[in-house]
Amino acid sequence: RPAYLVQTHRPCDGACRARDGGSRLNLTPTESLGQGTPSRIAQPWEVIYRRPWQAANLLSPFFLSMCPTMTDVSRGSLDGSDLKIAVIQSRFNESVTEALLQGALEGLEELGVVEERVHACSVPGAVELPLVARDLAASGTWDAIIVVGAVIRGETSHYDYVCNIATDGCLRASLDTGVPIAFGVLTCDTSEQAFARCAPGEANKGRESARVAVELANLLRGRKA
Repeated sequence: RPAYLVQTHRPCDGACRARDGGSRLNLTPTESLGQGTPSRIAQPWEVIYRRPWQAANLLSPFFLSMCPTMTDVSRGSLDGSDLKIAVIQSRFNESVTEALLQGALEGLEELGVVEERVHACSVPGAVELPLVARDLAASGTWDAIIVVGAVIRGETSHYDYVCNIATDGCLRASLDTGVPIAFGVLTCDTSEQAFARCAPGEANKGRESARVAVELANLLRGRKA
């Protein structure tokens, strides 16, 4: 049974309380909760809920008012009006990737990225995505890169090799250059799964990648300012 850990508003004087159903047990810091819970040591500043439904109580206004103030968490803006974004499309499984490309372009437009600041290009397949992505990222022209493609499992192990090359290559290109690369490459078992993820609307992974690219570009820009 999963345990939910939460910091209380003050230490509880070297003891923990665990609620299981209607009973309470006092636990010293060196006692564990016994069978059915993770093997760990109870700490004085924790309250451990052994039943998943009890986690909902942690969201109550009363409980939240007792919690310490958390440090503000930075996140990138979704305002793309000042960004330059490049989009790379893999043409393999083109009926899918064309819809992903369209979703990415529409997503960028919705986030305020000016059309003149968007560059779109295509490559034969997913294996070629990392090279072009790294070249564009290293140019210093683009704030973020979006790659879209579709790899659908076949009868051989070729699928696994292509997926690994595309994912590892794009990650390496991003880490080497410091430019965010939003990975919008579908890796699906069936064509049906691929078409479901490139349909118009919020489920389109190209559109989702556009949001990722804009947010990360703004986050990194803010950190460098």
